[in-house]
Parts: sequence; C-alpha cells; structure tokens
Amino acid sequence: RPSDKAVVASIAGLVENSFAMGRETQVKLLAFAYVRADAEVASALAVPEGTKVQRAVRVRVERGQPFSHVTTWLPEPVGSGFDRAALASTPLVVLLERAGVQIASAEQVIDAEPADAAVARALGMAPGAALLRVARVARDPAGVPVERTVVRYNPARYQYRMVFGPVV
Repeated sequence: RPSDKAVVASIAGLVENSFAMGRETQVKLLAFAYVRADAEVASALAVPEGTKVQRAVRVRVERGQPFSHVTTWLPEPVGSGFDRAALASTPLVVLLERAGVQIASAEQVIDAEPADAAVARALGMAPGAALLRVARVARDPAGVPVERTVVRYNPARYQYRMVFGPVV
C-alpha cells in the first residue's frame, strides 16, 4: 500500500494550471444535474449523505482528441451561481471566481484505475485500459469544501508534470 504522507505545496500553481487548461483546451459537457450526494461525495464535501449537489461531467479536448473525463460535485449553494450553459462555455475555476468562491486550499490524490465503459468511450480507449486518476477536494479560506473533482486522464494523451522551485 502506498504511503499516505502528503507533499505540501502552494495552491497558486493548481489554480493557475486550471486557468491555463481552460484557455488551451475545449470542453464538451456530457451531463449536468442536481443529484443527492452519495456517501463518498457527502464525506468529501462535509455534508450529510443525500444533500443536493450539482454534478457535472465534462470531457476536455485538445487538438481534436479527448484527453480527460472530469466529474465535479459542488454544494448546491456554490453551484447555483451558474447554469448548464455557463459551465459548457466557461472553465469552472472562472465561474467559481465570478461567484465569489475563493479556493484557498486543496487536497489531491493521484493514482491509477481501469477505465469503465462510459469513460473509455468518452476518451476513445478500450474498457479496462489504465487511466491516470486525480481526485481533489478544494476548500475556501474557512476550510469549507467547495468542490469535489475526479479527473480521469488517458495517459497516451496526457501527463501530469510538476516543476518544483525554491520556497518564496
């Protein structure tokens, strides 16, 4: 079993990467609805199971090729600041900023998993093929979770690259 020890880094790089991804790629919105949070989502968002949350599923495309399958869950008060059309045309990080939601911290886990049929179809790969999975919970300055995201990347079309520099 891998170690649970975390690497601590600034949130600035994560937010800037999200802005850049939104500028440099296209998005296809596959699903948008308000649903009841299951146990995993409720735990991540620190809400009771069954609480209404906004769930969106998108595929990111670069140069005509899908490379990521993104599922986000937002607490209803956060998600109610925009609709399906806004999410289909504007990066989520921009919508959150416009809604006054400040992301002050996040916890992210990177691992691998096999592609289920729906994700494989969306990413143009075989079911069961290995995916790079990034699961994240973003929090506001008070430490309240404002976003749960699970991104599944086709490793043939995406790599997760980090550059470490001096602490400023």
